[in-house]
Amino acid sequence: MCKNLNSVSLCFADDLVLFCKGNVHSVQILHDGFSQFSGASGLSMNLAKSHIYFGGLTAETKKDILDCLNIEEGSFPLKYLGIPLRPTKWKASDCGIIIKKIHLRLHSWASRHLSFVGRAQLIHSVLLGVRSYWMSIFLLPQSVSLEIDRLCRNFLWGSKGNRSKMHFTAWDLVCLPKSLGGIGFKEGSKWNKVLLAKYIWALSFKQDLLWVKWVNNIYLKGMDFWEYNLMVDVSWYWRKLVHLRSFLPRGTLEAVTLGRKIQLNNLFCIRSLTSWVLLYGFPNSVNGLLGWMGGLKAYFSESWQLHLLMLSISYG
Repeated sequence: MCKNLNSVSLCFADDLVLFCKGNVHSVQILHDGFSQFSGASGLSMNLAKSHIYFGGLTAETKKDILDCLNIEEGSFPLKYLGIPLRPTKWKASDCGIIIKKIHLRLHSWASRHLSFVGRAQLIHSVLLGVRSYWMSIFLLPQSVSLEIDRLCRNFLWGSKGNRSKMHFTAWDLVCLPKSLGGIGFKEGSKWNKVLLAKYIWALSFKQDLLWVKWVNNIYLKGMDFWEYNLMVDVSWYWRKLVHLRSFLPRGTLEAVTLGRKIQLNNLFCIRSLTSWVLLYGFPNSVNGLLGWMGGLKAYFSESWQLHLLMLSISYG
């Protein structure tokens, strides 16, 4: 696979990941090449920050390779560019770093006397920014998304001692766009899928990206992404990406490409750009519904508004 793509490494700034076959001969060739590079450039390996990771090797082979390189063996999850990576499915415990970062931010703001608008701005620009970075890479566990929403919700409405103050508006209404009476937050699980939709876009149009070529070489093998049948022995991440096809069907993606208005289950989407889509959910209360319908005048005809009104009531 690496030979077909002419790829044996991943490099970003000073983070370098090298790949080779799991035998002493291949590792020795890799080590000799790196030694020549160090001699020519004057750059050397930081042994304290360098680790080696194995997959499917015997204990004897591991020992021989470690003796050859004199590098400490690392353990998963492997952190690359601040993101923990593991060969197995992501666990909720792996997401603890996200919750920890949000808790640290909230703790630093606890002593400040912030207005409602100030708290909303901090949530939007800082807390949800941290969440969006991780959501643009992984489909977070549902429990983690709900916990992030809970922390943001409690901070927005404030607290008195160890008890949260009354929440005057449901969170799904708070997450509506400002034009529809909300604050403009993005509801966790839906926004996570929307952010990952860019990968579906790249796979559908086979963009000239290294990871798209890798997926096409390993899984698709030239097949159209929408006609691919999911196999049993595939990685957990690839499985989740394929399952996103049910959330964003092919016809919907093509409609967004043409800048059309689309309807998606109990969501609606309007976007003229061709790189991503924005989804909003229906409100679940009468007051929220009336405000939500009022904001549709700029996008839909009266017949469409009536149709959506009937649909939202049937879903409620």
